[in-house]
Amino acid sequence: MTQIIETCNDDERRGFFRIEDQIVLRYRILPSDQIPNRLDEVVLRETPFSLSASLELINHECRSLSARLEKKDPDVAEYLKLLDQKCSLIAQPVFAQAEEQEELDAQKVNISASGLAFECSSKMVEGDMLELSIVLPPSMVMIRVYGRVVYCIEQTDSPESPFRLGVDFAVIREKEREILIRHIVKRQLVDLRNKNTDE
Repeated sequence: MTQIIETCNDDERRGFFRIEDQIVLRYRILPSDQIPNRLDEVVLRETPFSLSASLELINHECRSLSARLEKKDPDVAEYLKLLDQKCSLIAQPVFAQAEEQEELDAQKVNISASGLAFECSSKMVEGDMLELSIVLPPSMVMIRVYGRVVYCIEQTDSPESPFRLGVDFAVIREKEREILIRHIVKRQLVDLRNKNTDE
């Protein structure tokens, strides 16, 4: 089945909420000969990142159905929960191998479903294409997107990360955008609950 990937136009970007967050982020500049000529070239093969995104969306649907099924047939609901645990155990080695290749230190970002901004140690040029590998705590769902540098601002007050980088997602799968939207909404709800508790 062909996977859907999308680019965002300016109106869509303005429509997405942005939050301050901490994520695990790894990125690299794509050499010109590795930049896909057509957008569908980036989804020719599945990776642990795309599998993780697919499983997260399936889990979201299962949680909704499971709540309804538990009222009608608790035994079937319990059986399906055990099957879900079994599938999770089978998938763990695949994701563990991918996580070992990623830096596990979370960093502060400003993120939306259309892009992100973060501090970095290397200067980049507007228009540079990046491959971004993202892990979203606390679910630790992994996604991979492709972004284009839209600005790189020098910061004099941060010697360890002297540049602030703005990146627009140029290529993002529909399922990965949906995961980002769900993650951002959950974070907003958590922040709102924390704010109400403090008051």
